[in-house]
Amino acid sequence: MTHSGGKPHQVGDRGQRYEVTVYDHVSKERVVVGWCNELDRARGMRDGANMRPSWGDAKIEDRETEDGDVR
Repeated sequence: MTHSGGKPHQVGDRGQRYEVTVYDHVSKERVVVGWCNELDRARGMRDGANMRPSWGDAKIEDRETEDGDVR
């Protein structure tokens, strides 16, 4: 359990542009590792996720639409 000082925990994507996912060989499904707004950070998350033995095929999805909104 974590303590947030009485404030709600900030979880979820909060509209961030890049989503990093991996294929989890244990659960046999694609799972979200995290989100960020900077492509370099997303690449770092992807590269780190690829180092985990039970994960593979890490991908970065650019969720920004043509009009600049994030899906």
